[in-house]
Amino acid sequence: MSFSFNRFSAIVLKEAKDLKNNYNSLLMCFLPIFLAFIYGRVIEDFPAKMGLVLCLLMSSMLVGSFVQSMIIAEEKEKNTLRVLMLSPATELEVLLGKSFITFVVSYIVSILCIFAVGESIGNILIFIIFNTLVIVFSIILGTIVGLYSKNSMETGVVGFPVYMIFMMIPVFAVGAGEFVKKIAKLLPTYHFSEAMYKSLNGYGLSNMTMELVNMLIWCIISFVICLLLYRNRKLDR
Repeated sequence: MSFSFNRFSAIVLKEAKDLKNNYNSLLMCFLPIFLAFIYGRVIEDFPAKMGLVLCLLMSSMLVGSFVQSMIIAEEKEKNTLRVLMLSPATELEVLLGKSFITFVVSYIVSILCIFAVGESIGNILIFIIFNTLVIVFSIILGTIVGLYSKNSMETGVVGFPVYMIFMMIPVFAVGAGEFVKKIAKLLPTYHFSEAMYKSLNGYGLSNMTMELVNMLIWCIISFVICLLLYRNRKLDR
């Protein structure tokens, strides 16, 4: 079945309307911006580069993952996700439609975080490439958590520890022991942080091959897992 833009846009419009009335999700969107302002404008002598990277990670995890997981789980509770699964809409239309608004909002929050911190982002192209990859990965991760969880409350129990691992380990890996550093170097969020620091210090894209490859691999593997889980839930009665 071919991709239908009409079906895709209908799903996107529904998600936009639902998000507007979801105050928990809107709070998660506001939190990274608020913390970016605190790090950049209120706390004196706080490393601006570290604050910027941390807030960009928070934007991808709290908005991309946490909000996405709540959206998917709420759809499961209302049985509207099953209706979509059994409708003529293809897997790609449903997954992209459910993710598009989250992607756009995550990007807007990321940009607002940059202004709130007051730090230059460095190379714009590098920012676009790596911010896109980390948001895509975060949304896929959130979708996996949402599909796995039985309800929206369970998304916090299941997802929060996972999000903290991806968000906090890369931040504190610098001063941690060798074991933590080895774990951190496997994570896409660590390589996102490394790419951002390199960009802020004047390095070009040619110096970020390892970071790019790592994040692409994580995006591909997580998407395959997400697709398999979606198909499994589609077969569930």
